[in-house]
Amino acid sequence: MDLIGALLTLVSGILATLCNGQNGTLGGKTSFIFASTFSYGVGVIFLSILWLVDSKMGSDVAMYNLPKVPWWSWFGGVCGASAVLLLTISTPRLGASIVISCLISMQMISSVVFDSFGLVGFRQVTPTPLKLVGSVLLIVSILVISIEPKVKSIPNDDLEKDNQKSDLKDDVPIGDVPIHVTSFNGYMIFAALSAGTLLTMSAGMAGQVALHSSNTFSSFLTQISGTLTLCVYLLVDWMIYKHKFQISTAMKILPLWAWFGFIGSTFFVAISTFYASKLGSVMFTAFLIAGQVPTALICDQFGIMGVPLKKTTIQRVIGIILLLVSVILVTIA
Repeated sequence: MDLIGALLTLVSGILATLCNGQNGTLGGKTSFIFASTFSYGVGVIFLSILWLVDSKMGSDVAMYNLPKVPWWSWFGGVCGASAVLLLTISTPRLGASIVISCLISMQMISSVVFDSFGLVGFRQVTPTPLKLVGSVLLIVSILVISIEPKVKSIPNDDLEKDNQKSDLKDDVPIGDVPIHVTSFNGYMIFAALSAGTLLTMSAGMAGQVALHSSNTFSSFLTQISGTLTLCVYLLVDWMIYKHKFQISTAMKILPLWAWFGFIGSTFFVAISTFYASKLGSVMFTAFLIAGQVPTALICDQFGIMGVPLKKTTIQRVIGIILLLVSVILVTIA
């Protein structure tokens, strides 16, 4: 096993999780679409350098057989960028651990479905009973982690006053965006789940482009098309919803780390490009999750990177354990 690749994959899982909180914080003072566009756009610079170095300053481009790439494969960037936007929106509302759990679960479930029917570039593989059991357990783990029981009031005068105050605050501001707090935010759960499916689709599409070019070119092209997609989203947001903001004001208010969400997303793409095939899908996924899950729990526990403070409960720990067992069942089957 490539120990350096495994370690870098672990780190990429950590940084990718932190990236969601950073982008969410940036989006709170600007807009979530701008935060996603900024993160993706800066990443283009680094991935273009990576591609130019790998292709010997573009001299290998003539060897690429791009006309043979299926037409639908060119939309990988659209799916990836939309997924980043959904993660940027949902993380400040749900917390890191719920978002990562939904993301991982839906990625695994989508992979099983796409493999079963040979969709979006994935090789058709008949699902085994163990994979199906693992997929069902993944759905159960999402419910266990996401549905948080309401805390019963304790007969104490001071606590009762605090509860009454908290009950009146239906909207909790994150940045300038009012966020409605509920025990089960269905729309945001759906957004996080959709992001998992979109990322899986993006990976399959990018893989098709890589087959006829190179891994670095595919990553660069996906990042470029994703940035253009987000620019269109941003333009529509400005023209229709009139959502405008002052970047100079945001720079004064926001902490410096909120502007560096692109590091996590770009590092993840780069590591995936070089080590996913070397480590194999099972080992790569295992080390990625090993970085994502503990980081998400720590972010929730201490409110790191703008993530809402959510103490770790027994129910959530059980859900995380169930999630990890489900992932093992799906990957080894």
